This record gives sequence, structure tokens and C-alpha cells, in this order.
Amino acid sequence: MIRIGKLCLAVLVMTAVVSGPVMAQNKSKKGGGNRPSGTAPTKGTVQMPGDNGKLKTTYQLGEKNNELHFTLESAAFAMSYAAPEDTYLAQENQRLLVLTYTVQNPLNTEAKLNLRSFKFTVVSPEDQNFDFNGYILNAATKKRLDQSLKPAQKVKVIAVIPIHAVGPVNKLIVQRGQNTPVLRYDLTDKVEKLVSVFSKDGVDANPNGGTVTVGQPFDMKGFMVSFDEVKITKDPVKGYAPSKDYSYIVVRLSFANKLMAPNPVGFQYFTPELKDAGGQVHSWNRDILGVFTDDTFSAQVDPDATVTARYYFQVPDKVLVAPLKLKFLEASCNRFVTLEVKP
Repeated sequence: MIRIGKLCLAVLVMTAVVSGPVMAQNKSKKGGGNRPSGTAPTKGTVQMPGDNGKLKTTYQLGEKNNELHFTLESAAFAMSYAAPEDTYLAQENQRLLVLTYTVQNPLNTEAKLNLRSFKFTVVSPEDQNFDFNGYILNAATKKRLDQSLKPAQKVKVIAVIPIHAVGPVNKLIVQRGQNTPVLRYDLTDKVEKLVSVFSKDGVDANPNGGTVTVGQPFDMKGFMVSFDEVKITKDPVKGYAPSKDYSYIVVRLSFANKLMAPNPVGFQYFTPELKDAGGQVHSWNRDILGVFTDDTFSAQVDPDATVTARYYFQVPDKVLVAPLKLKFLEASCNRFVTLEVKP
């Protein structure tokens, strides 16, 4: 595609001031262009060094005779991403940006495609940089990608980048090589919405997931978790009845693994905190039990599998006159939801 007028002037200026490689130029009918030797640009490629990138538009990036064609297909927010060889979970004050893009080899020789082929940097509205430093994934298999591209071969790729939790992605920088022209994308309002209990607007990721109800699934640590049952009982737990004028509150939860790799459940990964109407915290005993036995529960949950476990608290009967609040915290990142426990 050939752009005229002011755009042509911009290309001439950039060609003059940028030392080193520039993107290949189309030949005109009246004369030869300055196309790098051995490069055949993909049809529809926008030949602009240092461009403002657009979704689904193909650009040629890289030094002369080392170019690759890059097309950003889509971007999406997530709190976790499932892949067979890697676990992607947003940590504290993070969400994930999932980029899907296409790479094509325009050369008449093979070209390497791996995690070093392109540099991705997300710049937050507060000018904090988030550089991509993980593996790139084959979009079809979700496995790590490191291969040679045959001439004209095209591959769809995924990169998962931990970024700032709040605010738009108004600057994504893509570069191939060093001291080379870059692409700058403004993805404001162009990123697929975040579907999570921790996001009210589909953009920002908040640490407080709000109040959930019994039977309502919510995402946490790569699981879909749900409170299945809350029971107030005088029955023994681990062979011991509650103290005089006390009761047990027993909470049963399900953990469905939505990752493509085993995901652990145990006492160290989640922290429940029970608070009565007067603000008194009733400490958890640091144990998590199975459903059918009172043995301590710990498991590596297979992909698409679900396990069920119980937490229990001993509370004075006198506080069971008003609803209590159960705060359920993912220990590693301080994200939590709250369940109202009704006597």
C-alpha cells in the first residue's frame, strides 16, 4: 500500500534521520526503490519506519536482510492464562495482557523466530515500563515456540505480559533489533475485556473482588472456586467437639482447575478470615480438611479436574445472632472475596 502527500514527506524525513535500517519501500513505476536485497514485502505491508501501529495491519520490522513482517491481531486482558508448559497468573497489582500476532518471513532465506525476535514494552499511564521477558507461544498449541521460518512462512504467536493493574494500555512498543524503528500502539478501548470477579469495568483489576454468595463461582489462582456449603454445627471435627458455649462454622469449597498444568491446593495458598458483626476476628487454625475425612487436605489438581475441601472455625455461640463476614484471601497476591455467613 502506498501513502502519498504528507506521509511521503514523513517517510523521507525519517529515512534521513534514523541511522541504520528502515522498512522496505515499494518501487514506483518510474524508478527503482530502496528495497533491501533479498526482501519481498508482503502484500499490503505499510512501509513506515517508526509508525503508530494499527491492529490487523502488517508492518516490516528489523535490520536490512533480517526483516520480519509483524501483524498485531488482537489484545486481551486476563488474570490467568492456560498453557501446557507455563503457568501465567497475575501477581499483586498486576493483570495480564495477552497479545496475539502473526509473523511472516519475507526473505528468500530461513529466519529464526523465538522469544528474542521482538521486544515488547507496555508503558503505563504513570510511565512505568513492563517488558516482556517470557516465552512466546504457538497460538494453536499454546506450547513454547522456537523455530525457523521458511521463506513466506507465516505463524500465529501469543505473548503474555504482566502489566499494571489499573488504567488503559495507551502505549505498547514493538521493536525488532536495537536502534531500529519501532511500532507504537495505543490500545485504549481496543483490548478485549477482563472477565473476572476482580474487575467491575472489564479494564481495571482490583484486589477486592466484592461479596460472593454460596454457589457463585469466582476466579482465583487459576481456579474457579465456589463456596458450596456453610454449616454451623456442634459435631466433632478431628475428633474434638467444640468448647462449651462454642460452635464450629464449617465451610466447604470446590476448586476447579482451569489451567493446562497441575495446580496445587493446600493450607498455604489461601487464607480465610472470619469476622463477626462486632468486628472481632476469629482465627483460622491453619488447617484444611478433606470432605469425607478429617485428614489434612493437600492436592495437585489436574487440568479440568475439581477437588473439594473444608475450612472450619470455632466461634462463641453468642456471636451467632448476626451475620458474620468470611474474607477469603489468595495469600500470594492479596486478592480476596467476601462471603456473608448467616446464622
